[in-house]
Amino acid sequence: MIQEPRFVTFNLEGMNNTDKLVNSLLSNSIKFMNESVSNNPIDYKSMSGSDIEEFSLASMKEVASSVSFPKERIHLVRNHIFPDILLKETGYGVEIKSTQKDAWTSTGSSIIESSRNEDVERIYMLFGKLGGIPEFRCKPYQQCLSNIAVTHAPRYLIDMNLDQGDSIFAKMQTEYDNFR
Repeated sequence: MIQEPRFVTFNLEGMNNTDKLVNSLLSNSIKFMNESVSNNPIDYKSMSGSDIEEFSLASMKEVASSVSFPKERIHLVRNHIFPDILLKETGYGVEIKSTQKDAWTSTGSSIIESSRNEDVERIYMLFGKLGGIPEFRCKPYQQCLSNIAVTHAPRYLIDMNLDQGDSIFAKMQTEYDNFR
């Protein structure tokens, strides 16, 4: 059974052509990835983080022509640069995370972002849930960060089921507005 892609976009009002192009690229990529995983779920259950990055990259390149996005502008970054995939000349990047669990939560990236690519202004989170029935989702980075945890450094906690108003940033904004 193919599920509808679970993709949360930025507010479409006020989006420019680049925003819409990236939105289409990622939406089509998620649909492609979920169709692929539904055909052979067992092949995806044991994928490593780097396998997921490669699969995400290949999927984006596969669907790029369908939305008129030049596939040569889609680059996987190595050496712990944030985010994992750069969409050159757009100001966008895609951070890839996954879990072997049957859950939409995980520990994410460092809150310090000291390795952030200087050309990236907006970031999407592409998340693979490999436990249970494997599935992929994508949404704006700031809309899936639920809290902060300390491992070896402060890190965001990812929750791909968060409603837009429940992110750590939305809660902080509400507290700030109430304080004023």
